[in-house]
Amino acid sequence: MLYPVSTLDELAPYSSFGFEIQTPDQLIEGFLVKNPQQEWRAYKNSCPHHYLPLNWNPHQFLDQNQQFIVCAMHLALFDRETGYCIAGPCAGKSLIPLSIEITDRVVWLKIES
Repeated sequence: MLYPVSTLDELAPYSSFGFEIQTPDQLIEGFLVKNPQQEWRAYKNSCPHHYLPLNWNPHQFLDQNQQFIVCAMHLALFDRETGYCIAGPCAGKSLIPLSIEITDRVVWLKIES
């Protein structure tokens, strides 16, 4: 099943973008982030340390240098490409990836049924 997240035009000013998608079975809280090649990746908005949201402010999931995904609560750092935690209390763990596809300039969240 595909659920629309945003259009590429709406995402243009952002390096990361939070979203919530309600499916018939669950509420999915996630975020999009551009990798170093400027391609969008998606992850569940949940730190693997205490399973809290990563951001304090809407759409802000990156550190000040825009290099890493950061947990605002514990300052853990995650690789944008893989979601792997490289520093902080959850080092060695990873964010949960979400599947997306981009069709006709729309980013879609793919949920397997």
